[in-house]
Amino acid sequence: EGADETCQNKTEKLVATGAETYIWNDMFTGKERNIVSDSVGLITYSVVGIDSNKCSNVAKKFITIKAKPVVSLTGDSYVCQGEDAILHASGADSWEWHDKSKSSSYSLKINAPVTWSVTGTTDGCSSTESKTIYIKKPSNIWINGKTEICEGDTLKLVASGAKSYNWNN
Repeated sequence: EGADETCQNKTEKLVATGAETYIWNDMFTGKERNIVSDSVGLITYSVVGIDSNKCSNVAKKFITIKAKPVVSLTGDSYVCQGEDAILHASGADSWEWHDKSKSSSYSLKINAPVTWSVTGTTDGCSSTESKTIYIKKPSNIWINGKTEICEGDTLKLVASGAKSYNWNN
């Protein structure tokens, strides 16, 4: 007894019945056993059952192991505090973010470093991927120039420390 199909790396229970003792193909002994496969495809498990008359019989269980999706989570890794970070998930057919949202893309306002997770599902098998989004450290910006000028003189100010500047009077 047990599932006819399962997902890669998922634990399933197999139960042998009809005998007193059991020896599985990997020499495990016992009526029940948990299996986990990192392989994909059709896998055969066999068990020899021995009854009270010391007669034996072999039973086989064929299980299809389905591949887990390979989920990728891309997008912003650093944003300024209070800005939106945008994340994109790929590699599966359907999505669920940790707040139950179902889209493959997600936007969230960041006020502190946060780790966001998404679970992708294909053919009943799921994988979860996480991404941490950090707050950019603000630039140290300086303005150099005279602090006093005479009326009518021109003042030259030089800014440094950033890539671009927006001046206000």
